[in-house]
Amino acid sequence: MNNTDVKPSVTAIIDLSGFSSHLEIGDYDLRTEIGNSASNRLQVLEDALEILYKENYLSKKLYPKKFKSLRFNDSIYFTMDLDD
Repeated sequence: MNNTDVKPSVTAIIDLSGFSSHLEIGDYDLRTEIGNSASNRLQVLEDALEILYKENYLSKKLYPKKFKSLRFNDSIYFTMDLDD
């Protein structure tokens, strides 16, 4: 079965499990200790993306050209198209 419309790809997801309930416990108030902790958890995602972007810029040979990342709420999605 050879269909040129189908492109193989791979996806990885990093998700802050329990993030919504974390905020709910703190009554969605970022000024509380729980809210501050939730904010710090989001900063970890931001830091990870910054490291990834810097490394990709400095070491382009190590990353495939079709490598993409997307930050969506409390998750990061990584995708990469694969060669046929």
